Amino acid sequence: MQYTYKELYLKNIGLYKNDVVIPLNQNLSESRNIVLSGGLNGAGKSTQMSALKIVLNGQDANCFGQQSYHGFIHDYMNTRSRLDGIKTCEIGLSIIVESGKGKADDLVIKRIYTVHSPTIVDEEVLIYYKETPRLVDSSLEEKNNFLNKIFPPKIMERFLFDADAQSKLADDKNNVELIKSFGDILNINGYIGVEKSLENLEKQILGEVADVEKSDVMILYGQIIRCEEKREKQKKELAEYERELKALDIELDHLNKWCKEVGEHSEYERLNLEQELLDCEKEKESILLSLDEYMMESIPFLLMEPLLEDASKQLIAEKDYLLQKQYQTEDKSKLERVIEVLSDEEIRSFLTEEQSTLIEIKQRSAWCCEMSGVEVAEMPIYHHYALSQLEMERLNNTLSELSRKLDSNSIAATEKVEQFMKLSKKADECQHKLKALPSDQQLGDRYLKRRQLVELREGLNRHIESAFQMIHTLEAEHTELVKTHKEMKLRLSDKQLVERKVYLSSTVRAILRDFVDVLRKEKAKEVIESFQDMFVTLLRKEGYVHNFKIDSQTFGVSFEDNLGNVVNVEKLSNGEKQIYATAMNYALGKAALHDYPVAIDTPTARFDSHHIRNVVEHYFPRAGNQVLLYSTDEEITVARKGMIQHHIATEYLLNVEPNNYEVKITNGYFS
Repeated sequence: MQYTYKELYLKNIGLYKNDVVIPLNQNLSESRNIVLSGGLNGAGKSTQMSALKIVLNGQDANCFGQQSYHGFIHDYMNTRSRLDGIKTCEIGLSIIVESGKGKADDLVIKRIYTVHSPTIVDEEVLIYYKETPRLVDSSLEEKNNFLNKIFPPKIMERFLFDADAQSKLADDKNNVELIKSFGDILNINGYIGVEKSLENLEKQILGEVADVEKSDVMILYGQIIRCEEKREKQKKELAEYERELKALDIELDHLNKWCKEVGEHSEYERLNLEQELLDCEKEKESILLSLDEYMMESIPFLLMEPLLEDASKQLIAEKDYLLQKQYQTEDKSKLERVIEVLSDEEIRSFLTEEQSTLIEIKQRSAWCCEMSGVEVAEMPIYHHYALSQLEMERLNNTLSELSRKLDSNSIAATEKVEQFMKLSKKADECQHKLKALPSDQQLGDRYLKRRQLVELREGLNRHIESAFQMIHTLEAEHTELVKTHKEMKLRLSDKQLVERKVYLSSTVRAILRDFVDVLRKEKAKEVIESFQDMFVTLLRKEGYVHNFKIDSQTFGVSFEDNLGNVVNVEKLSNGEKQIYATAMNYALGKAALHDYPVAIDTPTARFDSHHIRNVVEHYFPRAGNQVLLYSTDEEITVARKGMIQHHIATEYLLNVEPNNYEVKITNGYFS
């Protein structure tokens, strides 16, 4: 089957605003198979490449990088269209399909997107044939599956690629990408899938039939007998459990009656008595606190009363003592002043002799009186001030008030003591009643026994339920065994037919394995021949490499240099690795079951000038029956274009118009 891209249709995609139709098969012939599109960076070349990948494979296309499918479409839409309020964009591709019988038809694929946000994008896919009107009318998933069968994504990676994809293939040390591509392109994976399906079918048939022998039927019959015996045993155990449960229920009823009539009443009475006893204790504690308060209040009064009385007596004594001392001091002072006056010489000069004699007699008398007068006894003075009559009355009133408070506290304390004695008597009565009730140990024993009986009853119920379930399970097992026994008899009769099917399936699988091995080897030879042809041509080192080999299992390629040393891909330079990847893509394309167009973006990137000349001159014309090249002016220059001019069917030049920032496509190339 050969495919040729006829027209690429873009609407509101990238820099392509409104409707843009790009013919891809104008002047296309066997000798002129190249469609060359030139443009500077950012002119829309990669947009066309991405459009080809997306229209063929949708969300399975290999062009989104780290973005999601819908996010890529959102960013992929023309910016001016989105700003103008337009939400739809379209990608379409018309493909000429030529079968081996010489018949050709146009397959048209169109994807229409309605972009709401980066995460919400509605997609509609139209697929139909032009010449023979056949519309692929099914769900979106089924349409994508239909396209993926015609254009498998992994295969299309080898026909639609850029320099980065080439480098990925060149740097694939374990040949993971190569093995996937080889299996898909050569349809080896399809044969392997058929072989696996047959193997699974054999396992399924063998799992159903297994090794059915007559002895198996007898063993199954013995299992039926043992199942019946287990069922009867379980029924006997169930009857015994039910008898035990009946006796247990009688004992539990008696115990429940005692607990209700005696236990619950005693618990209620105990709670009331304990509460009453607690209240008594609280009141007693309150009385004791009150007595403590009376004592704490009376103690200062008891201590202060004698002290105040002593202070009163001391003050009175001190007052009398000070008065006597004052009178004594005043009399002596007066006497001394009189004697001093009478002794004055001036005064005595005016006195008669009799008056002087009388004064001397009086002096002697006063002296004698002073010397023999009553002396006041000395006493200690504690108070350095004298109390007035009013302060003495206040002190006496304080003493009287203290006496009254002491009498009042004594009466109140006596009343509290009487209350305390009554409460003590009441508490003794509560204690006596509590002792008459059943003890906690007795109640605990009865309740514990009741719980034990309840647990035992629950255990018996579980045993009964388990026995019922076991009987039910055994009956179901018995029914299943009987059914299986009948089926096994039938399967035993069909065993020979099944064994025949398995034998035929295993034979087909063996043939498929051998065929796949042969196919791998034959295709590996075909690939290595095409690879050697292109690799040597592009490398341009005459006699440098020879004796090419490829492993049909790992597809690892090796060859020998002019000194006989084995060279593998890891030993190649970076430029030679790009040559390796280019030659391998060419070889896989030649070995493919279908002939797909080849599209290459940045076709000469990562090649040096020497290798670029070889790639342009010898690879591009032979890459496929239709080759789409998207190049800048520095990759395929005007001079390099001249090397393949006779192979070019159509030339396009992509320019971005500065006014409206849209791509303008014109015929021709860089001048």
